[in-house]
Amino acid sequence: QTVFPPWRPGRGGGLFKAETNAVMAPRSHILLEAYMRLCARDHGKHIGSFSVATISYMGLYVEEDGLLDASLLPEPLRTSYRELNEGKKTTLQWLLELKQALRMDEEDSDPDESF
Repeated sequence: QTVFPPWRPGRGGGLFKAETNAVMAPRSHILLEAYMRLCARDHGKHIGSFSVATISYMGLYVEEDGLLDASLLPEPLRTSYRELNEGKKTTLQWLLELKQALRMDEEDSDPDESF
């Protein structure tokens, strides 16, 4: 049994072939939550930039294909994600508000890790 979507034109196969080991895949809202938390924590670092791109990808493809239920995100992430999708804020403004909502401040950052 698989939880991956079937093949769709332009989207690829959506599955992994594993002969010996199971492939574990988190539910899409949990993966999105993880990337949002990485984004807030690692702003200014390479992984933080990658997480912004992945959040955008999830909105453009995963959610558009009906494979993401953003209402399952915990607060304040649910509201923050909705605000990002509304497009009324710059990404930086959205990110700073996300960090504030998650009570992450600049002191939590490691300046030696920035790029």
